[in-house]
Amino acid sequence: MKKFLLLICLMAVACSSGLAIEKDTVRKAVRYQVAAYPESHLADLYKSFFQDRFGPGHIINDRKSARDYIASELESADTLVLPYVEPCGWEHNYMRVSLSAIRDGIITVDALTDALVQSAVPVQKEDLESWKAEWKEILSVISEECPDLPDFDLEKQLIDSLLASGQYAFHHSGTYERLYHPHYRILRKELVDSIMSAHFLSDAENNMINGPSGGISFKISLPDGFDITKDHCPMVILMHGIFSSKDYNPMPAIAKSLATNGIASIRFDFDGHGKSEGRMQDMTIEREIADAMAVWKYVRSLPYVRGVGLLGHSQGGVVASMTAGRLAVEGETVDGLVLIAPGSVIKEACQGGKFFNARFDPADPPEFIRCWGIMKLGREYLISTQALDIYGTASSYAGPVLLIHGTKDKIVPRWCSERYLKTYGEKADLVVVEGENHTITKKKKEVARLVHTFFSDLFIQKNAIFGHKTD
Repeated sequence: MKKFLLLICLMAVACSSGLAIEKDTVRKAVRYQVAAYPESHLADLYKSFFQDRFGPGHIINDRKSARDYIASELESADTLVLPYVEPCGWEHNYMRVSLSAIRDGIITVDALTDALVQSAVPVQKEDLESWKAEWKEILSVISEECPDLPDFDLEKQLIDSLLASGQYAFHHSGTYERLYHPHYRILRKELVDSIMSAHFLSDAENNMINGPSGGISFKISLPDGFDITKDHCPMVILMHGIFSSKDYNPMPAIAKSLATNGIASIRFDFDGHGKSEGRMQDMTIEREIADAMAVWKYVRSLPYVRGVGLLGHSQGGVVASMTAGRLAVEGETVDGLVLIAPGSVIKEACQGGKFFNARFDPADPPEFIRCWGIMKLGREYLISTQALDIYGTASSYAGPVLLIHGTKDKIVPRWCSERYLKTYGEKADLVVVEGENHTITKKKKEVARLVHTFFSDLFIQKNAIFGHKTD
């Protein structure tokens, strides 16, 4: 009998230990929530954790009503600002998928609805009892991390009363609703991986991100053997130059070199270029920065990406440098920056009234000029570029920088890279490639090697590269 009681006690201990949370992981989840949504209340933290435990079962009746409600909410939502995908709670059993993923063409209403219905699991009474114990432990971590959350005591009391009544679902706080516009659905993680994967295929064609001037065409290149449903890697955003495209030299070669070395990349066409929407005549540097920001937001939403770098060639280098500066001011982390023949000379060209072979009055440009008789540059570009604070904006970025310039570059003078080098100081290096021209056709492999070596050295330190593990 004593042995039997001892066995029962040991089983009880084992069961109770199964309820124990991983406090460090919970602490990270709490810090993520508060960092991403600084005005969060206890109610909002609670909601994330119970969603991770129970999923969407409390809101699903049938497929038709679920689909109709999604469509109705999507139509009525004025603002969709959340990331496409973000994890719930601390175990990440479930993920929040923003309705913006439908708006931006990442997934369809039907795909989201089907995954939502499959994610719904009935909640049992014993699940609620174990959840009470788990929440008590989670609450102790929250109390240590965020003792000054607004209305903490009141919302704690309301949650306790809810659980005592046999319920568990709780709404977001009014503050969270007002500031963050939480239009999302809760899906099981493996289903999120499945429905998103079709959009994130390596070198997929005709992918579009919604940008300020319309659809932004892009391609993603992934390392060989990479599985987006379970693997992770860093990604570099590649920005082409003026009158160029994502498929023009040197972008495809750089994308291939990065992928070979365990680093993904996304290359895209600025508005009015390549397969993106918009008119080239309407292009300005500010609009291209807005395009880059839209791509940045997209990349940050990809669940398999761990670390992001920027690379720009020619005018794309100007855009990349200013985007990095803007992101730094916003508190975002750009892990590394590569500028290849950065064309900051565009400011002096517009001020001087000569852009390539086209001449104009810089004080009163025409509606547009034609470069080489073909490419149109609009009046807004010619005026606004004269006033750009290129180096001042770029200087806000404090991370590592690699500058690459060819000795045979006849389009962008080397002093542009040297001025950037002076702007960034000790955190930057300038590599001058003997015999290379502006379009990177002579020493393409060498330039690609410089790029992947720079990013590899950065990301290896963070153990982020696919296929590479540090000791």
